[in-house]
Amino acid sequence: MGYTVSDLFNTYSSNLNLIAGQGGLSREISSCGILDYELLPELKDKYFHSNIQNGQFILSSFVYAKDNPYMISDAIKYLVAKRTSGLAIRNVLKIQIPETVIRYADAKNFPIFTIQSMALPFESIIYTIGRYFELEKNANYYNEILNYIRSQDLSSEEIIKSALKINPSFSNQFFCIYCESDDFISDSQKSQIVENYKNSELYTFEDFICVFKDGILLVKSCENLYKYYNDDYVESFINKAFRREPVINIGISNRHNTLGEFKLALEETFFASAYNINDGKKYHYYRDIGTYKIIFPYCGNAELTNFSNNIMEKLEEYDTENNSNLIETLVTYINCNCNKDLVAEKLSHHEQTIRYRLNKIYSLTDLSRKSSSDKEQLSIACKIYIANRLLNK
Repeated sequence: MGYTVSDLFNTYSSNLNLIAGQGGLSREISSCGILDYELLPELKDKYFHSNIQNGQFILSSFVYAKDNPYMISDAIKYLVAKRTSGLAIRNVLKIQIPETVIRYADAKNFPIFTIQSMALPFESIIYTIGRYFELEKNANYYNEILNYIRSQDLSSEEIIKSALKINPSFSNQFFCIYCESDDFISDSQKSQIVENYKNSELYTFEDFICVFKDGILLVKSCENLYKYYNDDYVESFINKAFRREPVINIGISNRHNTLGEFKLALEETFFASAYNINDGKKYHYYRDIGTYKIIFPYCGNAELTNFSNNIMEKLEEYDTENNSNLIETLVTYINCNCNKDLVAEKLSHHEQTIRYRLNKIYSLTDLSRKSSSDKEQLSIACKIYIANRLLNK
């Protein structure tokens, strides 16, 4: 969903008072318009139908209705018929809004606000709405380039050329951060996070940030990055950049010394962010994801999938038929580095229960706990299974 009336309300909640149409806060806003002279009797037919558009959020002072408040009722009916998204009134003349208007707006789920403060001019609302669509337009452009870089087999020179389209001021030294956001965070809130970073003291002309897929991509770039790039610096930087933002998982690439590795850095940060295995950590470094480094890039490979399915499907079938939890136990066991005590703690089961389930897993898959080769096969099959779930969630 794009920019909604609710998003605008959240931005200016201290200055806007919702008086009707609460059920329509999820309406999407396409642009902003001002209702001023259009409903004067001599001009209504000439201008109104061309000036007011579907999806617009309308601003008005209703000065023209000062001698006849019931003209507001006609305006609301026009705005509803035009399928506008909502209305904010700067009631400078303190015109009494008829109760029939309130009831009609409630019935039609048409949001009406009054602007409570002179500190909120129409221009601020117009700028806020326009700025969102400007950021969205830029994000679409950047997303096209990022997807092109990731999907094509490009030479180093082509990667550099494409990266410089995103930011001509990129330094050769950089690392990437990808922040997954909560499912309940709207696109407009993500855009606001981007805007907040650009307005912060952390932002430099060598950086790049945009909304990408379900999260936010940030490329930190500067000369001499090698002098202070370490975990403390990275995590301190992220805490400052996103200290109040609703991000749930953060993937961090390695440091790179040439823009020719930009595609590699992107993949590293996305794979690291996907490595969310409920380990209680907020930060996941690509360097620490172990064998997933060789599994993630080939998750769609038929041979890998078949290898995993030959083992994991037997456990899925058993769980389905017996309402058991062998898959959950195995996934937790692999994610806990095969530590049965830790598995028992995480699943709140006795260690004997975990031991029984593991014996059952080996029995169903025709693998032996005494064979290091069989243990390796089970681990790899499970990690492929986990990787497919993480990348396709």
